[in-house]
Amino acid sequence: MALIALVFVLGIVSGIAATIAALVAYILWTARDLPDNIEPSAKE
Repeated sequence: MALIALVFVLGIVSGIAATIAALVAYILWTARDLPDNIEPSAKE
């Protein structure tokens, strides 16, 4: 049972990490294509 629980937890953690990575990549990609959405301090 411990092995099953470990695999289950690792699956959830990896899923969350993949989701966060996808969101960050999407935000960076959108910010690159739309410089107007970036704060003025970031343009300097």
